[in-house]
Amino acid sequence: MFSFLYQFAPHATSYLQHDLTQNDMNKAPPQKTVASMNSIDHSLQSSNPSEPLISRIAVFFFMWQICTFAQTLTSIAQEIPPSKSLRIAGYLPNYRFAEFDERNAYGLTDILLFSVEPQADGTLDQTALQNCPWEKLERLKKERNVRLSVTIGGWDRSQHFAKVATTPHLRKTFIQSITQLVEERRLQGVDLDWEHPHSTDEQIAYGTLLQELRDKLAPQQTVITVTIAGWQPLPKSAIDAIDYVQLMAYDHDQEHSTLDKAQAEVESLINRGIPRQKIVLGLPFYGRHIRTREAFTYQQIQRKYAPLPSVDLVDDIYFNGPHTIREKVKFTLNHQLAGIMIWELGQDTSGQNSLLNAAVQATTDRR
Repeated sequence: MFSFLYQFAPHATSYLQHDLTQNDMNKAPPQKTVASMNSIDHSLQSSNPSEPLISRIAVFFFMWQICTFAQTLTSIAQEIPPSKSLRIAGYLPNYRFAEFDERNAYGLTDILLFSVEPQADGTLDQTALQNCPWEKLERLKKERNVRLSVTIGGWDRSQHFAKVATTPHLRKTFIQSITQLVEERRLQGVDLDWEHPHSTDEQIAYGTLLQELRDKLAPQQTVITVTIAGWQPLPKSAIDAIDYVQLMAYDHDQEHSTLDKAQAEVESLINRGIPRQKIVLGLPFYGRHIRTREAFTYQQIQRKYAPLPSVDLVDDIYFNGPHTIREKVKFTLNHQLAGIMIWELGQDTSGQNSLLNAAVQATTDRR
């Protein structure tokens, strides 16, 4: 086989040079295969008549294989997400900014920058965004049509949410601060992660805040999401004002993020009046020890234990492997949910064991 390829290498080089020259001149990527085959056919017909016919046919077949393979590589290089109708949102925390690699964002429709923090006077503490890789993110927006959102709040960044939401003049300042950030950074989305409103008054105030924020951001058509735990109530006023409800379907007791628990929480949200078309299922890219609750990134688990794709439990650490991630994506598709959310991108591994790759691939398989 190798001697065959070597024998016809001079012909292959000649044909490839011709084809690349034509493509560079025409600048028409969709016609690459057609142009290549025409070039090969022309070269075949104009070859030395004294050359045996079988040799010329072999060259033609060899070049056809090369052109087909080249077209496949071109399609892969374009990195077009398999499904743009399904929301595939990934969190990028500020402590991952320095190591962020655009290539690891393949398939995402949305990136959520985590996070800015409400202050007691209604302004935003944007310290976490100081080292944000804006240039890389702008390229993703332009080249892959990825939407960029900012998250406000989070587990340890929600201290002043209640005061701001329940106080009218602070709420106004807060909304203005959010609007200014959206406009300055040309963001397409805002994600509110108040962990958590407790009283009825706070729940009502949350709904009012979201309605007023929706009114303020309507001209920019900004996407508004809230991220909630499965047990967290959400008033109808809040549900009506937002585009998506991102469900943190993880951090439960014992095995913290099983498929059964995720399905039960989704059904609970639907029964509480949240339209399934607004529900985004959260996927953890980390594991927890079933007793100590210590957290480990999926990358750490892969490097230490190298579990098979179907395995979700090693050394009493429960996580979601590629198989479970695919099953959760299939559940999302089959139940017509809005999409999936990932906490968080920097916890993934690369290559064939990547959870993001498993999730993206599953969007093309509904069976």
